Amino acid sequence: MMRTLRQLTLAVCLGVASSFVHAQTTTTFSEAYNNYTQAVEKGNGAQAVTYANLALSLASESILADADNHYALQYNLANALRLNEQFSEAEDAYQSLISYASDTFGPLHLKTFLARLESYDLMRTTARLPSTTSSFQRAEKVLKAILNDLEGVPAEPLHDAAIIYYSALSPITRYGATPLSFSRTETLTEKALVLANESWGPNDLRTVHLSFLMGKLRYAHKDYEQASGYLESVAKRVNDATLYSHPWALKAHAMLVQTYSKMGEQDKATQHCQTIGRMTPWDENQEPDPIYRVNPVYPRTAAMARREGHVVIEFSIDEQGFVTSPDVLEYKGSKKFIRATLDALEQWRYAPKFADGEPVVAQNMKVQMDFKLSP
Repeated sequence: MMRTLRQLTLAVCLGVASSFVHAQTTTTFSEAYNNYTQAVEKGNGAQAVTYANLALSLASESILADADNHYALQYNLANALRLNEQFSEAEDAYQSLISYASDTFGPLHLKTFLARLESYDLMRTTARLPSTTSSFQRAEKVLKAILNDLEGVPAEPLHDAAIIYYSALSPITRYGATPLSFSRTETLTEKALVLANESWGPNDLRTVHLSFLMGKLRYAHKDYEQASGYLESVAKRVNDATLYSHPWALKAHAMLVQTYSKMGEQDKATQHCQTIGRMTPWDENQEPDPIYRVNPVYPRTAAMARREGHVVIEFSIDEQGFVTSPDVLEYKGSKKFIRATLDALEQWRYAPKFADGEPVVAQNMKVQMDFKLSP
């Protein structure tokens, strides 16, 4: 049976170091809560867990009687456990939070969706860790359920609906894949754009983010004309709104290079390459920032033979953000994995490295491409 947040609180409190025992008997709720926020700001996971638990245990009945306060305190504890890399306990805490939010506010409420998305993000980001039993397949199943539930979200309040749609679709852009069909994802993104434009307007970065996603989806459908329209609007709106080259504008310019190349309009593709080269950095000494990536195509012969493996490549990034001088450091499995990896890297684009405000070559960059077949 899933543990409740109260049970989690007790379990974690029993493990608190003796130096905090006196604090538990003398600290007020306000002090515990303030200590929790300070611990989070400092990135001190252990103290964040201690004070999140303490704040929850010291909260008065009147505080806990308020559903929003109760939700917030449970949310804090789940996030603190994650910060402290107590991933199993954090997942239990998020699941309890989801149950509480669903029972209290409703299964389609903003708070319920946000808790579900936090749980998904935990699964997704810890799936690579050898010490966890989480898997990408499990995480994507959770995201698929979240996306499928969007149709039932009421249009009012408008702001809440816009946040739900935006938050649920954001992982698709972040991780570069959707658990739904492209057409289904496009339908949801179109609805999200309507909500975002009505709630925040066309120049809000959340609206721009969704426009970028739509551009990527149209590109995947090989509808390059519509893709270029969405991506051009992203580049223009972000460039007009900021004094530096915002990452979303750079991502749009990088995709426009690919889009116009596919359309045979090399002059426009070159213009966007030049725009990236003229970027004004948001940090005078920034490191390279990936703005466009594609995954390698799994070689058909290797897939048919059920061969898996990986390739480790060292490379440089030039002043224009192109990958140069790739060098194979290691490979396992089929040699065809090497060619597939190099073909993918040729299409990658970065915001270049800057030193003292000037673009420079970034050397000794490394990446490992894993080739794994679905079970």
